Amino acid sequence: MLLLTIFITGIEAFAQDALIDKTAYIKFHSDKGGIYAENYSVISKLDRSSGELIFSVAIQSFEFKNALMQRDFNKANVMNSAEYPKAKFVGKITNIEAVDFTKAGSYPVMVSGVLTIKGISNQVETPGSIIIEQGHIKAIATFSLDRFEYGIKGKTKSISQLLDIRVEAEYE
Repeated sequence: MLLLTIFITGIEAFAQDALIDKTAYIKFHSDKGGIYAENYSVISKLDRSSGELIFSVAIQSFEFKNALMQRDFNKANVMNSAEYPKAKFVGKITNIEAVDFTKAGSYPVMVSGVLTIKGISNQVETPGSIIIEQGHIKAIATFSLDRFEYGIKGKTKSISQLLDIRVEAEYE
């Protein structure tokens, strides 16, 4: 009975370290053409003890200011969302020990991992922040993404090669 209690307590403690957000947010923006899209259906997991960080993004869930842009974005020559329905980031916060999850504040972090878009994986590293306010844990990062490194073609005249990306997750 004692072993069973210890085992169950250990599982509960592990589960408390894993935080999930099923409505995380990603926005991308191109200065050229004023193109931007938002996605509020991103799933993210953060493990407070190890720093493991995962984001899974349904490509068709990006919303544009007009339906034509959204349709073109999902076509085979751009994102090819029929063949590659999701993008994924798997990595970790490399300095997770710098974050005190019991104390309110803004903590600078470094995120490193593999981003996979259209079946192409690249190592990425970017600074970010973990913000703790009134018991809520929020992660934020902004970075640039070279769309050509992921085989994202599209019209070069109407969209920049480098896209500005903003990622936000609020974990519970």
